[in-house]
Amino acid sequence: MQQYCNNCSAPITAGMTACARCGAPVAIGSGGYDPTVRAGQPPGTGYGSQPYGPPPIDPYGAPPPQPGYGAPPPPPGFGAPPGAGYGAPPGVGYGAPQQPFMAPPPKKSKTWLYVLIGILVVVLLACGGIAFALNRAGNAIVNAVNTVGATVTIPVSERHISNVHIGVGDREGNISQEQTTFTQEDFIVIDFTVTTDESGAQVLLKLYSGSTFVDQIAPITLDTGTHDYFFGFRITGADDYTAQLIYNGTDEQNVNFTVT
Repeated sequence: MQQYCNNCSAPITAGMTACARCGAPVAIGSGGYDPTVRAGQPPGTGYGSQPYGPPPIDPYGAPPPQPGYGAPPPPPGFGAPPGAGYGAPPGVGYGAPQQPFMAPPPKKSKTWLYVLIGILVVVLLACGGIAFALNRAGNAIVNAVNTVGATVTIPVSERHISNVHIGVGDREGNISQEQTTFTQEDFIVIDFTVTTDESGAQVLLKLYSGSTFVDQIAPITLDTGTHDYFFGFRITGADDYTAQLIYNGTDEQNVNFTVT
């Protein structure tokens, strides 16, 4: 009769002292051979004949597993249970936990900077134009001040004043010596001829040092027709001078001279 393990119900072969599946000891004297089986012939296991004979006995008490039965499963509760799937459970996604995606903040537009630079350029250009205009206007004013009473010189053919002479003379207008260089003690005489048909016309003498107005002599009221006239004066101050003979507000003749 076939003997079975009292612990796991695995078949027990004659001569085994422990169950090949669970290692439980086989009770001595329990069971025996099937009377229909010839003595010495092990019962069939369903896995074919044993080609290598009986297995060696484990010196520590548990015999090695019989061929065909495989290694006994470990008792429940031993060893760590496998995780779900293969290997350690993966984290969320792949690899290390990921931070939630956040879109980068939008870049600030620099349009306002360009507009501001444009405004500054326009303001600077406008200020430069205003400064230039003021400078030109100032120069014009200075020139006008420096030439107060002076008028544009007219062509010779249209002039009323002619035959202009300058030199050292007397208070009667007589020139003793024509010259253009004088000392500060000399009495300078400028005589000239005027032809006019305008009643009440006048001739005025203005003196300039360069472009700077120095003095003027009272005007002479003219008679109609052609007549001779003169201006006499002294100048204190060494410099180069210009005498302007102005007919009714028009500069008609200029005489240059020097006082030492």
